[in-house]
Amino acid sequence: MSNPEISTYIMAQLEAGESPAKIAGRLHSWGYRIDTSKAPSRLPSQYSSSGPTKTVSLILGVSMLFVLGVGGFAFWQGTEGSFYNTDTVAQQQATEATPLPALSQALAEREPAVLSAQTDLAEADQAVTQSASNATSDNASSAASSSAFSESDDDSENTAEPEKVSKSEYTIVIMGDSMIDTLDSHFPQLAEEFEARYAATFNVHNYGVGAENVASGLERFAQPLEYKDRSHPAIPDSQADVIIIGSFAYNPFSDHDLNNYWIKMAELVDTAKTTGADVYMLAEVAPVRERFAFGSLEWTVDRRIDHAQKIVDQFNSFLNLSTALEVPVIDAYTPSKKEGDFGNGAYTSLTDGIHANTAGKLLIIEEILKTVTIE
Repeated sequence: MSNPEISTYIMAQLEAGESPAKIAGRLHSWGYRIDTSKAPSRLPSQYSSSGPTKTVSLILGVSMLFVLGVGGFAFWQGTEGSFYNTDTVAQQQATEATPLPALSQALAEREPAVLSAQTDLAEADQAVTQSASNATSDNASSAASSSAFSESDDDSENTAEPEKVSKSEYTIVIMGDSMIDTLDSHFPQLAEEFEARYAATFNVHNYGVGAENVASGLERFAQPLEYKDRSHPAIPDSQADVIIIGSFAYNPFSDHDLNNYWIKMAELVDTAKTTGADVYMLAEVAPVRERFAFGSLEWTVDRRIDHAQKIVDQFNSFLNLSTALEVPVIDAYTPSKKEGDFGNGAYTSLTDGIHANTAGKLLIIEEILKTVTIE
């Protein structure tokens, strides 16, 4: 990892309230050196230090972090760069709170600008060496994105008559691991969009639980959910009209048994079908590769790549299973890919390197709207 990437990481951690000493210690434990004579650089894997050498290195690291924290943040604000600044955060927060029901049209207009404005960490080295005029251009693209989204909300009121359906109220259940759990703040938007499209009321219930594999999801399918601020009846008692089953791809079995994953997922889908609801399978956004869990888990690069590959394996198994079971798949995985089967960082949180950011969540919602039909 090069200097720009370390600076990006430091900025994110400082903004999140992390202490410079803790950040320095973490970078040191990962094998990075920070001193006053050269940029932060990766040490050879055989590097080790102890005693006074380690102490001096850590003190220098803390000092350098303060310099990077103050100077780097001022630099990004001064150049209006788009790696991690207050404008980018404000734009994401504004997007989070943007009222819909024009989500589909807004995304169609907004997506190209979002992808050019948000920094893909896989290209950080190249982007940071661009001239100030390019940085300004990126920021202008971001502003254009925001403007396009606002104009869409102001000018694209849904004048079409909502489609009449057979009921006045519908319940949609979405279950899965943390990739579903972290979508919760966007579900009111999903309900609004369905209500704009159909002449009915929609209730969307989140049954996502973090750190679960598919076997755990299957075990709790028929149990009430008490999790965080959610209190839901067992899914068979929810009177769901639509059940969306997440992939659980981000939590492979400890032995990475794809056969067991296939069997348990097929059993979960078949169990959902017994409720009488329309069942869909949801493939969430693809995992980034070298930077998987960067910022949240202190893993080696090799371990990050290995885990990301296991997730990709499960996604591919999941998509094949949907074909075999003839169950419609809501596919946010394919459009979120960039490096082969791995993910485009523009859809992934800079904070934890795992879950979907605002753009990723909106992509998932858009794919749900494109795939789920209400009768």
